[in-house]
Amino acid sequence: MIENLDFLFKRMKASRPVLLLGAGFSYGATSANNTPLLLGKKLSQELHKYFFVEGELSTLDPTMLSEINDKEDDLKEICSYLRLCGKVLERNKFLTAAFKGCKPAPEGFHQKLAKYPWEYIFTLNIDDLVENIYRTAEIPLSVWDASNTTGTNYEHKTNLVKLHGSVNDSKNGYIFDSSEYKDFTIDSNSLLKEFAHQFLQHDLILIGTEFQEDDLQTVLDVYERSGYSKDPFHRFYISPNISTKLKLQIQNSPNNVWIKCDTKTFLDELDKVVFIPLEGKSYLSEKGAVFLEDISRSTPSSFAIYRGFDSIYPDFFRNADILHIDLERWKNDISSSKSHVLMSFYGESYVGKTCFAKRLLVELFYEGYVAFQLNRFDDKIFDLLISYFKSLPEKTRVAIYLDNAAYHYKKLIELKNICPLNIEKLVIISEDTIENHIGKEYLLLDDFGSIPCFITATMNDKYATAIYEKLSRNNRLNKYLQCLPTKMKPFSRKGREVIVKKISGESDIIDALYYSTEGTHFQTHYKRWLDRYSSDEERKLLYELCYLFRLGVISVPSPFVTKLGKQLNKEFCLEIFCKKFSEVVSMSYGWVRLHRGRILNHLIDNDDTPLIKNVLHEAAVYAVPSDERIHTQTTEIFEKVLRVKHMRNSSLLPREEILDLLKGLENNCNHVSYFWVQYGIAAQINEEYEEANNHLLYAHSMRSKSYHVNHALANNELAWGLFLLKNKIGDGNIKFLNGADRMLKIVYNENFSGSYRYSVHSYVRMWLEYAKVTKENLPYETCEVCSNLLESLLDRPLDNMLTTLIKSFIAYCDSNNLKELNFKLKSVYRKREQFHADRGAYDID
Repeated sequence: MIENLDFLFKRMKASRPVLLLGAGFSYGATSANNTPLLLGKKLSQELHKYFFVEGELSTLDPTMLSEINDKEDDLKEICSYLRLCGKVLERNKFLTAAFKGCKPAPEGFHQKLAKYPWEYIFTLNIDDLVENIYRTAEIPLSVWDASNTTGTNYEHKTNLVKLHGSVNDSKNGYIFDSSEYKDFTIDSNSLLKEFAHQFLQHDLILIGTEFQEDDLQTVLDVYERSGYSKDPFHRFYISPNISTKLKLQIQNSPNNVWIKCDTKTFLDELDKVVFIPLEGKSYLSEKGAVFLEDISRSTPSSFAIYRGFDSIYPDFFRNADILHIDLERWKNDISSSKSHVLMSFYGESYVGKTCFAKRLLVELFYEGYVAFQLNRFDDKIFDLLISYFKSLPEKTRVAIYLDNAAYHYKKLIELKNICPLNIEKLVIISEDTIENHIGKEYLLLDDFGSIPCFITATMNDKYATAIYEKLSRNNRLNKYLQCLPTKMKPFSRKGREVIVKKISGESDIIDALYYSTEGTHFQTHYKRWLDRYSSDEERKLLYELCYLFRLGVISVPSPFVTKLGKQLNKEFCLEIFCKKFSEVVSMSYGWVRLHRGRILNHLIDNDDTPLIKNVLHEAAVYAVPSDERIHTQTTEIFEKVLRVKHMRNSSLLPREEILDLLKGLENNCNHVSYFWVQYGIAAQINEEYEEANNHLLYAHSMRSKSYHVNHALANNELAWGLFLLKNKIGDGNIKFLNGADRMLKIVYNENFSGSYRYSVHSYVRMWLEYAKVTKENLPYETCEVCSNLLESLLDRPLDNMLTTLIKSFIAYCDSNNLKELNFKLKSVYRKREQFHADRGAYDID
């Protein structure tokens, strides 16, 4: 559709769009020698003249030259000929000289670009016009290019992403010819991947693409592959004229908008508009935060939660949810806490954790908390939260809810610890699966103010009665009415007893609610539906999402799902897939989320090893960070799909296949220390200790101060030594003692004090294992060290893993005449365990 600038500016006031610049944006700018900048056909003609008319390539065969001359107006073709002639470096030198030192148009309209607080500016141009505009305006700019794939300065608010190269990074080349465009894909280009992630969460403004419609199409293909049209965002083409082809493309979607004006007009009008600077809350809302105060309290509940669909806040405002029996205890724990609180809900998937967490958030909202839900979390969101907290009045209470949050425990604890003093109480309600929680639980055990809450959907009489009363009050008894004998009224005492008994017979709360609307259990219903209506390719894609789900990856970028789908079926369409499987798959803001994963995994008859390895390989390659110091939304995916412990615990792959998977990723991931740690662990569990040591040393060379890396190195040497001793090969004593010495240094290292209990646990446990393997008494000095270390833990919150270890050490001492080392340790029998830790919580990886 065609709209005017007012429509665009209205949307720009509500939320910042992403800006994409083409060559036309630079129209009117001048080069370093004050001549007009070469654009479009003029650039192509000058390249042709310089190389094929006046240069050494003018001596080519006349027939070849004739064909080349016919293409002198086609920039991509001329550049492709130059590649074939071996002149790429010379071409790049010409382009660098032509576009370096670019100056804004003398009329001054280019400078107005910096008047708006853009967060992301993507450009297809290699010139340095935008850099010079911001330098003149004295506004910090973080420039992303091939050498700086996460920007030159994380603190700067505006990011300029150079998709086709930069004259300030000429050594990495440019994207101009056919071969370079062929390699310019979302799979291989991290900058284009960043563009894909941003445009799927914002409006997009395209300026000056009239000279580069082929370039533009390359970028827009990302949209079409990502199911963009389903999302509530617009694309604004700002250009005085566009081709018929582009006009037809725009007409195909109501979200495509053509604004008929040139760059100068747009910037001049933009300069006249008063944009109120975004505040902390506005920035968070822009990033997907949902503030409860902004939700209408009069919106009715759809009661879709009874059918297993995502809950919405009107469900809680209208009391449509089932209350957890511990709700009041949770509220008391929060109110009685003298510190900020991190309350982490964890349990199996699809057991009601989200509903219980949202209900708690709503209850805190009723008590006067500033309450909101975060739908994403990364380093930038963290900074926005701190800024927002500082803007709030004194003695403000804040409550935040974040799902799939276990991966972020460390940052959430840091958020508590550095929360500004004007915040009287900060309550962070997190929620995740039991597998994800266990992997990061060690971060909570020694943190004062962290309260883990295990959630189960197991049915009992109290829940059965509560479900009956809720369904009855909302007139949603539905299929349960069919359980009543003829003429028996559902609200009579006997009718109530019949229905409550039927509800009590269900295995869990979720099934009980689903039965009320469908008259069957979801697993039964969906297996029947899959067998009848889904194709083999669709089922395989659903299985791939389930395999990722087992590793804690619940949401993935939509371009990645499209890639998986097209591997199975070239005609795959993500939007159609999501509509067809809407009961278990949803897409929002560029991310595809799997629902009911716990139940769906029961529908997979046999694990398909090649399919599993393919989806994990593709996910790792897609999400591999270019700089692991910066945590983005996809960093979490990378770490989860490579986590060896989870692969083993979920029985996803046997240990030999895990190692093979990691071997196949070495070329793609060898710049990331986390990869080397997991590669080392995979080698270790396959008893390839020499290889494990090699891989872990690579990780150590990248992050020598990392606790995980140092712990893994020490643990590998300990395990290596025990292996040699068990099999009576080599000198296992030397290996083991080296590992023990390394682990003890970690124990005493103050930089690793946050993981003290785990280092002590590993050190003592391995010495006890050593005694079993060698059938020798441990040196007294070693036992004394172990005793002192375990004593130091008695003042800390105890968990079952620690108490079991202490009791094992006591038993060893008792049976080896070392009772004097047990005196203080035996107080463990009188201490209450404050946490239950899974065995995996102590497998530091």
